[in-house]
Amino acid sequence: MATDEDCESDDVLVTCGRRWRADGIPVNSYRCGWNRIRARVAAGDVRLTRNLGRVGTGISVSLDELEPLITLLRWYGTQRLSWSAFYWSGHGHVPGWGCAGAYYQPPGDARQVEVASKAYGKLRGEDFTGEDVRIRVDPPERVADVADLVARIVRKGERFGNRAGEQVGAVYHLGTLVIDAKRMELVLQRGKEWISLEDGEDLFLERLLSIERALASSR
Repeated sequence: MATDEDCESDDVLVTCGRRWRADGIPVNSYRCGWNRIRARVAAGDVRLTRNLGRVGTGISVSLDELEPLITLLRWYGTQRLSWSAFYWSGHGHVPGWGCAGAYYQPPGDARQVEVASKAYGKLRGEDFTGEDVRIRVDPPERVADVADLVARIVRKGERFGNRAGEQVGAVYHLGTLVIDAKRMELVLQRGKEWISLEDGEDLFLERLLSIERALASSR
């Protein structure tokens, strides 16, 4: 079985070993080469967990759900840049001192604008004033031929951009899975389980599905 050191890589997906349950079912373990997301597969069930980033509870999906999910993630990748974003980030700031910046990202490829900053507990500039409003789509709209758009997320009341509202995300239903998508983040949820998926991790899921299908066909 591979060790953690064996798994360190820049590859999209690394196979980290196999074990067997007491009932004889094989359990295959995977993770991305930069160790941000992991997967454990057994009897057609895929357990996804996050090691780095916004760590949630983790979530279980079936191998059959992966293909339409990958299709939706690819489609989302073509849509998300048309949305705005209003967010705080500590990226580029010294960690451990409460330093961060507040940014407005206009739609498209325009440069983000820093609207405020926080250093050592002191705020410079003005914090965001708006709120995200979910606007129901009724009837739902089919997207990517696999999921239903059930709500648009619109940011209203901000000083930057359009005060009347700018779309910052959307909510999709894929079977019993709920996808809460924004420009900077996508959250996959079912019941109380959830995981945040990052840009490019559709490739991780695609490689995982390909490997598991190849293993199944060789049995």
